[in-house]
Parts: sequence; structure tokens; C-alpha cells
Amino acid sequence: MKIFLLISFVLSSTAFANTIECQSGADKRVLEVAEIEKGCELKYTKAGNTEVKATQKIGDTKCVEVRDNIQKKLEGAGYSCAEVK
Repeated sequence: MKIFLLISFVLSSTAFANTIECQSGADKRVLEVAEIEKGCELKYTKAGNTEVKATQKIGDTKCVEVRDNIQKKLEGAGYSCAEVK
């Protein structure tokens, strides 16, 4: 049981607080999925302004889905995106 809880914690914590930076010339955009209690919040930074684009009360599925959609649109517009570690 302890091993299962540890694995569950590691898997759930790695899903949160990941950041993707997208760059096109001097223009940089940042997408960050952050853990908020048991859920998540997707923050999108553009031109120094940060907006919350998605929230979810439990888990991070919606935040990751919206982040991936925004990333695809940015890449389609010529941005180069990479995960920040």
C-alpha cells in the first residue's frame, strides 16, 4: 500500500507545475500548468501579461488539454516551443 501511495504521489506531482516556453523572434510566450489544491490552473503569459486560461477543481486533464491546444496554435503560427525543466 505504501508503494502504491508513493507511486501515485510521484505521478500526480510530475503532472503539475510544468512550463512550456514558446519563442518566435523576440516574442516569448509561457504556458504553465500549476497545482491549485487538488486541481490545476493554466497560466498563459504574453507580452508580460499573465492570464488564467483554464482551471479544474480535481486533476489536471483540462489544463493540459487547453495548454496543448494553445501550444499547437503557437507552433502553427511559427513559434518554437519547449518544456522548461
